[in-house]
Amino acid sequence: MGLDYKKTFYIGLGFFTTGITWSLFNAYVPIFLSYFGIPFTLIGFIMTLDNISAITLQPVIGAQSDKTWSDRFGRRIPYILIGIPLAAFFFTLIPIFTPSNIISFENLRKIFGFGPEDIILDRTLIGFAFFTTWVICFNIAMSLYRAPTVALMPDLVENEYRSRANGIINLMGGIGSVFAFAVGSILYDMNWILPFLVTSGLMIVALIILVLKIKEPKVPMGTVNEEEKVNIIEGFREVFSSRDDKSILFILLAIFFWFFGYNAVETWFTTYGKQVLDISESSAAFSLNLIAIPFILMAIPAGIVAERISRKKTIMIGLVMIIACISLVSLLSLIMNPQNILLIILISFPIVGVGWSLVNINSITMIWEIGKGEKQGAYTGIYYFFSQAAAILGPPSIGLFFDIFGTPLPLFPLSTIFFVLAFISMIFVKSGEYQK
Repeated sequence: MGLDYKKTFYIGLGFFTTGITWSLFNAYVPIFLSYFGIPFTLIGFIMTLDNISAITLQPVIGAQSDKTWSDRFGRRIPYILIGIPLAAFFFTLIPIFTPSNIISFENLRKIFGFGPEDIILDRTLIGFAFFTTWVICFNIAMSLYRAPTVALMPDLVENEYRSRANGIINLMGGIGSVFAFAVGSILYDMNWILPFLVTSGLMIVALIILVLKIKEPKVPMGTVNEEEKVNIIEGFREVFSSRDDKSILFILLAIFFWFFGYNAVETWFTTYGKQVLDISESSAAFSLNLIAIPFILMAIPAGIVAERISRKKTIMIGLVMIIACISLVSLLSLIMNPQNILLIILISFPIVGVGWSLVNINSITMIWEIGKGEKQGAYTGIYYFFSQAAAILGPPSIGLFFDIFGTPLPLFPLSTIFFVLAFISMIFVKSGEYQK
């Protein structure tokens, strides 16, 4: 019957919540951490605490949601109902406890019956403890609903239309990113708590609309029968034990490499902008719109292109575009004054955004196709295992190079290396296209 665009839009509201939160998180949390006076390597490690919870929880939650059913809410939505409110609550708390915040820790102690003369606590240490606690809690909450949110779409959309549907839901995620970088940067300049507070409110609104508009089917699209579902352990065993077709392994490696390269830029660009390009953190965050907006504009076309020329070719074209742009920035950053390459970066970012849409929109649909429907939840979890593994290893590894060189200047050369590795891995992918 074709693709139901309205229903796909409502599904995309879950992606909107992840797009806006992760964009704000990656743009500003490294800056907040730098105010505590800690080295880049430690900042990078703290940025991976959320991904550690994701890599351990998301595959399990994704596979468990395959086996869940509620007559009132369905299979995936129960996890979304729990995860989004918790994530919104902890997300609001993240920016409160920073060294230069308006909150007086002395007044907080008085509220709880302790005065400065009774307990002497270091302001920065207390702020750091609260800050990292909220970061951990926020990301555990995100892990509760992220994989079920992704698996919701293939439950409701036929295999033939999933690239196009994935374009729509990623469009919603991209809109969230644009809001975070554009409106969020304005709110940040007013008060750095505001973008986090407003985002949490939008998450709740999106949740309400999603729950009211989406009715999950008893039998997901593409599912053969209940007995053929696999748990996460069986899914990993299949990935690494296949002797004939290694496509699933190579595409997962490619996913690891390109998320490593992309997360490096997304996580560290505000720091790069502030310390290398000599621009404010809000301006650096705002400039990431030059990636996010083209990503939005190409989200749906990227799925249509894949239907015409194949998913693999579309991904390969996207990787070539990204590699060409960031390798040029890498080369010029080594031979030119860093402040003079800002214009080159601003020109390159829109091309990177287009390339990233071609890559990101079509990769998980290949995973679903290889999973043949009945393994959608488990394979979605494995997809996030590899993407989050890149997010765990990436920030501290890149931060270590920053500490070694004493500058964030190696950012783009290191990112280029991992996108090249992703391109090489994709050469060996032989399956994952839609089969009628």
